[in-house]
Amino acid sequence: MNGTDLNLPSITIVKLNQSSIVMRTVTNIADNETYSVGCSAPYGVSMSVTPTRFFIASGQRQNLTIFFNAIMNSPAPSFGRIRLYGNLGHVSSVPLSVIQKITFNMTTL
Repeated sequence: MNGTDLNLPSITIVKLNQSSIVMRTVTNIADNETYSVGCSAPYGVSMSVTPTRFFIASGQRQNLTIFFNAIMNSPAPSFGRIRLYGNLGHVSSVPLSVIQKITFNMTTL
């Protein structure tokens, strides 16, 4: 188990070696609500969140799968955010940070 496996309200990847999948579980502490997911990827990273839209009843949980992919090599930290927009006006935010990005480059001779 590593740090990205902990269900914290933020995600930090110290070394993104090509790609990584991170899971998060959200719990609805308000009324039943439908959420849409938006994200702003850290620089040098492509990412997606599944599901992109979900209904969650009061007191229930929803698993989110976040896929990160390094699209450039960089030792510089970069930052992003996942936002959950509820149809009743609630907004939740998950800060993202990726410290080092490594892509795999094949060269032909």
